[in-house]
Amino acid sequence: MRHVIRLERATVTPDAYGTPVEVWATLATLRAEKVREGMAEKTEATAGARELVAMVWRVRALPGLTLADRVLWNGAAYNLTAIDEADAGRGLELHCEAAG
Repeated sequence: MRHVIRLERATVTPDAYGTPVEVWATLATLRAEKVREGMAEKTEATAGARELVAMVWRVRALPGLTLADRVLWNGAAYNLTAIDEADAGRGLELHCEAAG
């Protein structure tokens, strides 16, 4: 596995004025293999169709990972769209799209 990715989870913390704000905290830093990278088209009611980067990463199994978490790679954030079991339960395939 030749890449290093960071998995992040959103948390809510008060700012200097006590107002709750969402911040991303590191959940894990992992070695990963990029299985696939390409473009995906996403249709939204308000914005119409748009293209975005879609990736699939293979990592070692990590319990507790959810679709609310995200992948950070090369300074860009990617939202998880699916998490599939791989390697007979020893790994995961993380399907994600560029956050935007």
